[in-house]
Amino acid sequence: MFKDLTIRARILLSFAAVLAIMIAMGAIAYRQLVTVGARSNDIQTDAMPGLLASSQLSATRVERYALIERRFRLTDPDALREADARLVTNRTAIDQAMKAYEDTIHKADDRANFTAYKQLVTQYRVEEDALLQAARAGRDTRATQTRFEAMFAKVQASLQGFIDYNR
Repeated sequence: MFKDLTIRARILLSFAAVLAIMIAMGAIAYRQLVTVGARSNDIQTDAMPGLLASSQLSATRVERYALIERRFRLTDPDALREADARLVTNRTAIDQAMKAYEDTIHKADDRANFTAYKQLVTQYRVEEDALLQAARAGRDTRATQTRFEAMFAKVQASLQGFIDYNR
């Protein structure tokens, strides 16, 4: 087939083949570049803000746990009042961090995870409030503390899920 072609035609055919291969490679590279750009945009607008907000939420939640643990070791009435005030401030910070994370949600599965987390937080707060009320009343808190610690572990596991989701 190629034996019948002139040298000019063979050269033109070779250049056309090389040009077709280069165009195909350019199209593939462009498609990959568009994919990288879309993923970069996803990281910039969803993953990084979500990771930051979920990390802040987790840190605030751990701080609250430490504040509660510290409150149990206090005996001075002024220190107890200060600890209670810090717990109120911390709960506000947690609510703000939850709102900040909710603002970063763009996907349905992330929304479902956050909804489940909020339900856990509602249960957690019931246990937390019961624990703090028992402590303020001077009652035995061992059983309440056990339930509280179990709920804290569930909430932290859920938060770790947010962090892992946004990585």
